[in-house]
Amino acid sequence: MRRVITVIDGRAYYMSTGTSTSRGSQKEAGQFYAFRGIQQAALPQSLADYGVRVNWLIKGPGITSVDPVRTLNHLDYPIRGTFTRPAEVNAWLRARGVDVVDDVVTLIHQLNEER
Repeated sequence: MRRVITVIDGRAYYMSTGTSTSRGSQKEAGQFYAFRGIQQAALPQSLADYGVRVNWLIKGPGITSVDPVRTLNHLDYPIRGTFTRPAEVNAWLRARGVDVVDDVVTLIHQLNEER
C-alpha cells in the first residue's frame, strides 16, 4: 500500500487512506496522523493476533496521538521518492530527526519499564 509521509519538526506523519479498521476505529481518508516508524522484523504470534505485522505503521494509544493533525491539511506535499522497504522509510525518517521506533516489541518493553 502506498502512503504519503512527511516529517515536520522531527515528527513523522502519514496520510491515511481510510481503508483500514484498527481496534474498532477507522482513520479519516486524506487526514494526517502521527507515527513513529515502520515495523521491520517479524513478530510473535501474540502480536500478530492484534494485526501487528511487518510493514505496520507504529502508532496508536500510548505511542502517538490518535487524532488527525488537521493543521497539516493546508500544506502542499511534493512527492520526492518512493520507498519499498520498511528499513528505507525508517532511515529516511531518522535522517530528518525522527526518534524512530522500528520494532514494536522493543517499544512495548520500554513502555512497560516506564510504568
